[in-house]
Amino acid sequence: MKSINFDHSYTEDKGHRFFNALGESGFVLSENEVEHPGKQFCRFIMFKHGSGRVYLEFVRVGKGGERVDKPGVSLRYTGPLKRYYESVKARKDIKAKYIHKNYAWKKDSKSALPGWNFLTFLSPRFKNIYLWFTEYEPHPTKKRVTPPPHPNTAHTIAGLELIVRGPDRPKLEKVFGKSLSGKDASLGGIRLFMESGRSTRVAAIVIKCKNLKRFMRLANIKSTILWRGQSAVLIQNPNPEMWNIVVIEE
Repeated sequence: MKSINFDHSYTEDKGHRFFNALGESGFVLSENEVEHPGKQFCRFIMFKHGSGRVYLEFVRVGKGGERVDKPGVSLRYTGPLKRYYESVKARKDIKAKYIHKNYAWKKDSKSALPGWNFLTFLSPRFKNIYLWFTEYEPHPTKKRVTPPPHPNTAHTIAGLELIVRGPDRPKLEKVFGKSLSGKDASLGGIRLFMESGRSTRVAAIVIKCKNLKRFMRLANIKSTILWRGQSAVLIQNPNPEMWNIVVIEE
């Protein structure tokens, strides 16, 4: 079987205040903005990961738009997503849906044009986290750019700090396609730092930096926390329903 990897995670971000504050903390903010249905305007912070990239997505909902009520984690399949969907829909313990959306959906949403392919889950589903798969077809006019270096020395996403409710663990295993019997697992090198809790949710995105002191200086952060036995920086999301950011030196 092809492997399942982490692709990106999103947070609702009113007025893109969290996104802009991270820019002031030494992260390079992507100039690209993508609009999705429901007046959801998305901005991005990109990171290198191996020979590819992973990223964080910040969703500003316009007036009268559809609110994002829980953080999302998008996965990526290394083979054709349609082929993976065919294998998933044959299972009795999973109900999934395959969706194509044109990049130019506002101009033409009916023709078969280049765009995103999504695999979403009708079952299993989770109260405080949204999980799905994304596949990117070649864009007709835009080329994928290499993520730039961040002045604060942040260089990749280390993993997700995941709180897991006991009964949800086997459900997560169905989505992630692997055993979660231990405390930590990996999605293509992006670790799942798991702890038990009352509600399954993403508590934090863990980011690696090369120099924590330089990171703190550029971000104007004065103190550290102890995270899994090492010094780290905590950047709190102004929306308590969404994930925070933990920065470690590695």
